[in-house]
Amino acid sequence: MINQQSAIKPSDTRSKGVENTQNKTVPEKVMKMNAELPENPKAASGQMTIAPATTCTSLGSIDLQELKKQCPLKVLMKRMGLSKYAKKSCCSPFREEEKASWGIFEKDGHWFWKDHGTGDHGDEIDFLARHFKMDARSNFQELLERYAGYAQQPDDDQDVMIKSKKPVANKEKPDCSGFHRGNELEIQRVSQTRNIKQEALEWAQDRGVLMFGTWYPFGVYGITDSKGKAMALRRLDGKMFPAGGDNGERKAHTLKNSVIDWPIGIIEAKDCDRILLLEGVPDFLAAHQVIMDENAKDKVAPVCMLAAGVDIGSEGLQFFKGKQVRIVAHVDKAGKEAAAKWQKQLLAAGSGSVAIVDLSKVQVPNGVKIKDLNEFLPYHNPTNRLCVKKCSLVA
Repeated sequence: MINQQSAIKPSDTRSKGVENTQNKTVPEKVMKMNAELPENPKAASGQMTIAPATTCTSLGSIDLQELKKQCPLKVLMKRMGLSKYAKKSCCSPFREEEKASWGIFEKDGHWFWKDHGTGDHGDEIDFLARHFKMDARSNFQELLERYAGYAQQPDDDQDVMIKSKKPVANKEKPDCSGFHRGNELEIQRVSQTRNIKQEALEWAQDRGVLMFGTWYPFGVYGITDSKGKAMALRRLDGKMFPAGGDNGERKAHTLKNSVIDWPIGIIEAKDCDRILLLEGVPDFLAAHQVIMDENAKDKVAPVCMLAAGVDIGSEGLQFFKGKQVRIVAHVDKAGKEAAAKWQKQLLAAGSGSVAIVDLSKVQVPNGVKIKDLNEFLPYHNPTNRLCVKKCSLVA
């Protein structure tokens, strides 16, 4: 029988750095998280005020002990998809073994884990650190953020994954309430992390396809359109969404009830004869810069498919009829297969013409290989314009 009570020692060095915050409202490191954002020179003069909920690191109200009450170790492990290891005695989740040497237990109202194979032990933060191969002290800020994300997730999380290949049949729309136009700092953050001009992002906002907000409790930006059938999110800090339930770690997250085969932006393209069809959030936003730089805003519209693994849904497919479409494919096997599939669909639906842009043709110094349109932006020039009638990059 595993002696769980021996797991906690008075000399636990990590508890000195983190557990002593139990009687504080907010750990000091969390209070400093907003320092990641660039300073706003206008805020001091009162020209612009930013509500905490709109910033990308609005974690000042996080209390570690409240998280432990709301999402104790056993619940945390379930939401991480590790419920089979949330037992008093079992094999370790961190290595392959045949005999039980690991377990979790409760003591004085708190949950802990103990690994008798290595002697390691700790609480929820330590578990996250071990799982993600991070240091509980130096990475405490990020671990706390991930913990808060798991704590906010419902146990029956049914959110649609971006990689799902089958659209979810439902009559409800994703809940986009609480999302808003980006403030200056949020626009700057996306511009810096994605290397997209602020003017292009502002144009996307004006078109109603780019929004900002918070999600469990990360600062995010997302794309949607006037139909509101789908919304895909990315974190403002560029990091992954943590795993939870059936969802693994992922770069993008689609809101529950999103119709993933809906072409986002197709309604906004009704007055344009030509369409650039993209895959994914970054390329969709990057296309706004390409179109703007080529002075084609009144002629060409960007439209986005959320994943390579889905067909264009029949409801959205009808709006491509008569349009000239250029598919800007990702430079990988999945991207090329998706482009060929969409081309066949669009031609059958009555599109005027459908061509596939091959970004591998772009001449890049030092042998750098471009993966997608977002990476193409620094090399966009008059010789490889995408919106002209004769495009040198068309396959």
